[in-house]
Amino acid sequence: MTPEQALTEARNRKLRPVYVVVGDETFLASRVVEALIEAAETGITAGFNIDKWQATDIDGGRAVAAALTVPMMARLRVVVIDGAEKWDRKGEESLDAIAAYAAKPVDTALMIVRATKINASRKLMRRAKKDNFLVKCEPLSRHELPGWIVRSAKARNNPIARHVAETLA
Repeated sequence: MTPEQALTEARNRKLRPVYVVVGDETFLASRVVEALIEAAETGITAGFNIDKWQATDIDGGRAVAAALTVPMMARLRVVVIDGAEKWDRKGEESLDAIAAYAAKPVDTALMIVRATKINASRKLMRRAKKDNFLVKCEPLSRHELPGWIVRSAKARNNPIARHVAETLA
């Protein structure tokens, strides 16, 4: 799935229970993660229903336990793990725990796993690709950048001409 598709799902509030956001393009990845969190509509109960961790501070089992916790006065509990590439270097246990959860997720949680890169042979990555919850945030090519600038400006009600976008790119 592209970042634009994930952003559309967030805008339409048609969220999947799990997203794996990978890639070196941190701007797009951050936009996707923030849009997904916002779409979860935790509102004034965000302090009770949003858990954000660095992968170095938690293991997959604890992340799954957090996702299985019933949300407090909200529709969804949000669990965000950033830096999951560190789990990839340590071994498979934490990633496998998330993969097992992704096979049978609960409908009261949104889990977002963010990493720059995870080995494609890991169970989580194979499941994410198969079940279409893998969001690839790769740097745009020089050719793609002007179109992205035009679309981004238009989305903010500030349309710009293509030649201006090409100059900016």
